[in-house]
Amino acid sequence: MKKLAVLVAGLALLVAPAASASRAPTAAEAKSIHDTVVGFYGYWWYYGKNSLADKMKVFGIKVSTVDTHWAMASLTGPKGVGRPALMDRVLLYHGVGRWIVADAPSSEFIGCKVAPPAVTRDLFRGLGGC
Repeated sequence: MKKLAVLVAGLALLVAPAASASRAPTAAEAKSIHDTVVGFYGYWWYYGKNSLADKMKVFGIKVSTVDTHWAMASLTGPKGVGRPALMDRVLLYHGVGRWIVADAPSSEFIGCKVAPPAVTRDLFRGLGGC
């Protein structure tokens, strides 16, 4: 009986971290998040007839398992006229029927004043923190 208790405790330690790890998005989530990020940066960074938003690459999309309303994505964009190449991470929130960019990089860690601390730990594990 004692061996069984030790085995169960050991398995719980192995399984517990996975329960709070972020997950890959579904195909529908990935498309919606991609379109949201490109639309957001396409408007703010590359607005107008010289738009380079179609050349942006969105990758590293993760959805929080702590609260599936939250996600993060990494992106790169081409060097624009008078602008360096873009590389950022964004925090997204799924509200009523769609994803929105909830926080973009600033002088502070992303998401610190927007998302619950457990969500930022889940999504940005190893990338710095609040």
